[in-house]
Amino acid sequence: KACFDKLQNEAKVLRRCLDFCSDVDAYVESKISNIENHAEGDDTIQLMVSTDGRPLIGKNHGIGKRQKQAGGHFGEVSLQQVSGDFKSIALHQNGHVENDTKHSGPYKQDRMAKQSEPVEKSSKAGPNEVRKRTENRARDQDS
Repeated sequence: KACFDKLQNEAKVLRRCLDFCSDVDAYVESKISNIENHAEGDDTIQLMVSTDGRPLIGKNHGIGKRQKQAGGHFGEVSLQQVSGDFKSIALHQNGHVENDTKHSGPYKQDRMAKQSEPVEKSSKAGPNEVRKRTENRARDQDS
């Protein structure tokens, strides 16, 4: 009888431990974002960010030309800026002017003259300017 009572007591303690571990696991799962991004194709943009300070676990994986990826902790304004910068880079790399998505190249066709003329350059930052701006912003946030 004593051995049976001891086994029951140990089983009860073990159940409590398992319940506790399960509760901790559920709590941790609710506080951590676990993300896996997979993208295929040219000019894909992947953002894996936390704007509320929650920890991130994950990875971005892309196949194709001109992949753009960002990950980490961003403020709302920084996230909007990076998102806009990525869009500008993609449009710049493809020769598009942001407001002119009907034409596939840096030239538009004048219907009357039947000649190509250069499109006015966009005032948006180019990829090198965007990279420098992003690096400076990250450096400022670290300070």
